Amino acid sequence: MCLCSDVNKIREGIGDKIANFLQWTSAFVSGIVIGLVWGWKLALVIVAVSPLLVLCGGLMTYVSTFLCISAVILPPPKNMQLRRQYIYISLYSQQSATNTKQ
Repeated sequence: MCLCSDVNKIREGIGDKIANFLQWTSAFVSGIVIGLVWGWKLALVIVAVSPLLVLCGGLMTYVSTFLCISAVILPPPKNMQLRRQYIYISLYSQQSATNTKQ
């Protein structure tokens, strides 16, 4: 029983990921080959610029991850806390005023 459940977990984890990987990889390779055959000058420019695009994407991912982590770790500014307290006090005073009128 345990072996069957483990196999099902592996099947659910992998799923169609291998098939999708093979499909997209073959589409990429065939696109590069077709591009080199039909318009080799443009394809060479794209192949030359691709590493720069990958580096820019990695840098943007790193920066956005750093910004998200720093937003979670750093406390909010002091004026934000005061603003929250002011909103809470004003809402509480409105609720107490409506409760006393009834």
